[in-house]
Amino acid sequence: MPDVVDGAPRRIRIRARTPSTGRRGSADPPAPATPGPVLRQAVCLAFGTASALGFARFAYGLLLPVMRDDLGWNSAAAGMPATANGLGYLLGALATPPLARRFGTTWVFRGGTVLTAAALAATGAGGDQLVLLTLRAAAGVAGAAVFISGGVIASHLAVRAGSGTPITVYFAGTGLGVVLSGLGFPLTGDHWQLAWFGLGVAAAVAAGVSWPAGGEPGEAVLVGHSYGGMVITGAADRAPDRIAALVYVDAMVPAHGDSCWDLASEQEHRWYLDVVDTGDAVRPLPFFDPRATPHPLASVLQPLALGGGIAQIRSRTYVYAAGWDTPSPFTAVYARLSREPGWTTHSLDGGHNLMRDDPEGLLTILRASIEAR
Repeated sequence: MPDVVDGAPRRIRIRARTPSTGRRGSADPPAPATPGPVLRQAVCLAFGTASALGFARFAYGLLLPVMRDDLGWNSAAAGMPATANGLGYLLGALATPPLARRFGTTWVFRGGTVLTAAALAATGAGGDQLVLLTLRAAAGVAGAAVFISGGVIASHLAVRAGSGTPITVYFAGTGLGVVLSGLGFPLTGDHWQLAWFGLGVAAAVAAGVSWPAGGEPGEAVLVGHSYGGMVITGAADRAPDRIAALVYVDAMVPAHGDSCWDLASEQEHRWYLDVVDTGDAVRPLPFFDPRATPHPLASVLQPLALGGGIAQIRSRTYVYAAGWDTPSPFTAVYARLSREPGWTTHSLDGGHNLMRDDPEGLLTILRASIEAR
């Protein structure tokens, strides 16, 4: 069933912390997000790449002369830490995509900033060559994870802002890290260990500044009403790392291979067979608002193909409308989910259009779902 607005289903809607894409069928692009908050997030995010590349990678060239003199390195020995860092960066770049799929882009970014700070601070602990090479490799792995995952987040910010500025600001963070390193090193004199420890402290500060900015705009709570349960299930399955919770409001809860037709009752089947003259859309159901528009028939019949990503969603809530004038087609769904672990279920005394019949009760549940993230 389509979503309900002012007493009747009208269209599918996904509610989340992302800009609206407008009415179905509209050619208008999504409205850009307010530039101020997006730009501030991009600036904070840039501290991640300042640490991952500016501090952890390029700063080594500034420290190399004093380290070579103090440790008695020849040219080959001096080049080995840079090689180890480059190898670590390559391995980190290869590992970042599967890690992001498993843990989410946000946590790869945040974990990378913490590992970077730890590796830099530990580098100043001594001059053992094997330890030094290991730490430089670890900094490379962390740097790649931060740089790539942060770039993904920055690109999402650019989409929200309708501008490439967030990406420009993010990549400018590398230069900021190099400049800050160059300004700080003279204060440490010939004490390269102190310089590395200082870089670790600076990277820890950068991790703190970039930590909240690393939160993906996609860490959203998706809300689907009626047929919208099909939509949010498919969306969450394809991008589970961007979804914090799902809320089904008197909605269908499909499994792999289910279509809306499969989950509908016999009464709903009779309604769905009442198509418009062109045969490609279902007429508004009998109890719909006069403003309702036909619903595409193909979306009623198409099976939903799930790939297992839906299992990663931490929070799932079902809100049942207990006040239907006729028997509710969702009673069995509500009863089943009430017994299943991992689900939170609620029953509200209203009809299918809970947004109209019990807006305060529904709002309380939605707020709780957001706060529970």
